[in-house]
Amino acid sequence: MKIYCINLDRFSERFTRLQSLLAGSGLDLIRISALDGKRLRERQAPAQPRPQALPAKGTMLTRFEIGAVLSHRKAWRAFLRTSDTHALFIEDDVYFGEHFARYLLSPAFENTKFDIINLETTNAPVVLRRGVVLPYDNRKLYEITTYHHGAGGYILSRAAAKRLLILSAGAPDGIDTIIFNMARHREAGIVPFKQGQVSPALIVQHVCHPNPPDNPLLNSYIGDRRGPRTARTPMSFAKIRKELSRPFRKAWFKLNYKKIPFA
Repeated sequence: MKIYCINLDRFSERFTRLQSLLAGSGLDLIRISALDGKRLRERQAPAQPRPQALPAKGTMLTRFEIGAVLSHRKAWRAFLRTSDTHALFIEDDVYFGEHFARYLLSPAFENTKFDIINLETTNAPVVLRRGVVLPYDNRKLYEITTYHHGAGGYILSRAAAKRLLILSAGAPDGIDTIIFNMARHREAGIVPFKQGQVSPALIVQHVCHPNPPDNPLLNSYIGDRRGPRTARTPMSFAKIRKELSRPFRKAWFKLNYKKIPFA
């Protein structure tokens, strides 16, 4: 399985680091030159609606967030120009878990029912179900039923990549929301992707590493910030019902969630 790494030209040393980590593994690491948010203009309004794209819901992205969406779109297009059935997409500040290369060289993730398989952990709590044992170690592949943000390491099928290009047209929201937020998809009348989660995770970004090495090269260059909301969802019966049920949903989540370790 090919690996598409999103990397800014001004941080080419990050890609060199990943090349060193994977040297001799037999894996095909492909660099995608990321669109630099510094070269984009700040938006003055939320994204305009595009046919079949995810609605913006009043969220105004920063130029850096827009750059991230456009960069992932560029990587998906590169994948779709091949005849491959699946591909892994990573960002350039990640670490790999034990047996990472062995898994990627095997068909373990290609012969599944999932549109998207998340190899990453961000230490966010999630709800999983129906895990199946994976080869080589103690990992399992679960179905994930809640939003686990983080676009540092995920596998797409060809069909999923094609759908994501449509959903992400015009960069209506952050890349994590576009790919993984099943609740937002349902609200928009979009059938959510079938998503899997590997646990323990095979990928973690520097900022989420449980014991991050001292490496200034991998410090985040963009704050996790959002522009102001310029619109709000109008009051409706569905919204009132959602707010009334919130305490019960939170209680259920606390009883059922788990955090994904990295190993």
